[in-house]
Amino acid sequence: MRGNPNVHTVYDVMEAKGIFRSNPYNLGAVDPVSKEPIYKGPAQFPMVVYHPKGKERETTKPELMNTPFGPQAVGGQRVMISKIVKNEEELSAALAEGWHEHPADAIEARNATLPEDERIPVPPKSSAVELDKLRKDKSDLEARLARAEAALAAQRARGDADEDEE
Repeated sequence: MRGNPNVHTVYDVMEAKGIFRSNPYNLGAVDPVSKEPIYKGPAQFPMVVYHPKGKERETTKPELMNTPFGPQAVGGQRVMISKIVKNEEELSAALAEGWHEHPADAIEARNATLPEDERIPVPPKSSAVELDKLRKDKSDLEARLARAEAALAAQRARGDADEDEE
């Protein structure tokens, strides 16, 4: 028998209390009375943004061990510096400061400052991330087009009014 079968975590207690089922941002969320799904889709905020230069901080110092290949640092752990933004205004400010929405972008920024032999592999972005970015770009371009068309229509209307006065 492996491990202790009676060990329970805080998450087991939360599951038993139904906390996960009552949160509308969890996929399996249901209304306790009607038993209907109440899932509201993924929430955009709060959101994590990653350091502009991809900096990390060490959470666990590595242990130096002698190996047949020489001394090796093992067991060290690092975490990328990040912060949480709570709304669109904070996100815009963070992006203006250079913070990244995806860790892969922060890693690329860090790799750009490192020698070739010290660079780490950049994790791939999911197609959902790329699609979201393209959709946002599309909506921004459509808004710019609408403003430009409105300005052109206003200019033409003024031009037609000017011609009528002459």
